[in-house]
Amino acid sequence: MNELVQPNEVVATHDIGAVGYYGKFPVLDIVGLVNPDVIPYHKRRDVKTYLEEARPDYLLIFPEWDVEFLHIFPGAQQAKYQLVRVYPGGTVRISPYVLYKVTNPPKPEPAAPTEPPPVAPSPEPPAVAPAPAPAEPPAAVPTATPAPSPPVAPASPPSEGPGVAPGLTPTPEAEGEY
Repeated sequence: MNELVQPNEVVATHDIGAVGYYGKFPVLDIVGLVNPDVIPYHKRRDVKTYLEEARPDYLLIFPEWDVEFLHIFPGAQQAKYQLVRVYPGGTVRISPYVLYKVTNPPKPEPAAPTEPPPVAPSPEPPAVAPAPAPAEPPAAVPTATPAPSPPVAPASPPSEGPGVAPGLTPTPEAEGEY
């Protein structure tokens, strides 16, 4: 296969062992051991869609695997899959390998960014009359000065009342201990 497949071309196959070991090209594993992103496609029996998205250059399969598991059916899509070579089976692998060249449609060009529509210029704002000159500030209004408070005498310790036991006068040392 190294004579047919270029080093920059990808071969999709379900049996990647010897192909991956001996091939001098990238291999796309369509079973999912190396490329697990294909597994959801197997659950839906839709590996064909996976290949359309992955866009390999070649497909190498056992025909009976295709019928049983893959459901690609390249022989029925000759415009997309051109038969390149059949590698006959032998004593170890009885089934033949079949190599197809895959013709992928051109990738769609990314859409060119659309330019936003031109913005119409804003209309001119209406003319505004100049603001009137500030008026003279009002004359200062005299304010009354509050009268001074009368002096307050320091409080004397209570000799009776709440918190004082009858007949006892608290000592200055005990005042801060409450």
